[in-house]
Amino acid sequence: ALEEHDERWVKVSAKNFDYCIKIYVKDSGNGISTEIMEQIFLPFYTSKEEGKGTGLGLSICQKIINAHNGIINVQNSEDAGAEFIITLPKTHSEEHQQSVA
Repeated sequence: ALEEHDERWVKVSAKNFDYCIKIYVKDSGNGISTEIMEQIFLPFYTSKEEGKGTGLGLSICQKIINAHNGIINVQNSEDAGAEFIITLPKTHSEEHQQSVA
């Protein structure tokens, strides 16, 4: 939810594991308050003021990741940013799906 001309940063990295690939997206923002943490993946939920967002970004990301048998998790530190971790299997077999969970 970074604003235009914001001086905070976003870092994207990836790691290759035997059965999965993990993608890390970390920012230096304000973090996610505990009050809204459970709502961030809900369609149309936004922490932005009215008219500044649709609230569909994380919901759509989660659906795409789930469609590829992956998972998305968030690690948060209020006032120190958040990190989203996307885990995608290298294959679609049930055996490998269980190994990434």
